[in-house]
Amino acid sequence: MAESVQKLQDKEIKKYVSKGGYRFNVGERVWVLDKNISINVGGTIGLMDRHLSNSYVKLLSYYASNYSSSYVKNINSQIKHLLKAIGGDQITVLGLINYRSQLSTETEHYLSSIGGFLRKWHEHGYEGISDEVIDLLDSWTLK
Repeated sequence: MAESVQKLQDKEIKKYVSKGGYRFNVGERVWVLDKNISINVGGTIGLMDRHLSNSYVKLLSYYASNYSSSYVKNINSQIKHLLKAIGGDQITVLGLINYRSQLSTETEHYLSSIGGFLRKWHEHGYEGISDEVIDLLDSWTLK
């Protein structure tokens, strides 16, 4: 827990405006995106290594400024679920294969949301998502 707080303190202090019109600071553990939705980013990045967390915060802040608060909350929750399920601090091919094997038919759709986010991450050139991860995602047909 203390490590994730340190990770947040190390970040550049940048303020953004959510699509809902609320100002949030990427250095805070919790981002208030609108009157009904706050997300605990600190709880998610606490599961990541430093490079992954820096990239994650950059992309999530972009999403928070351009997409609905509920969508961003969903992405944050699903990435946290992924990291807890794979028990790692990085997103790898093996981790995604293991994660998919843990999902049921009813929850396999999590990979669709996560996949879109990871593709955007890679497109932006942020560190942490390899070409091999994208190739794997592209090779899957999800139910």
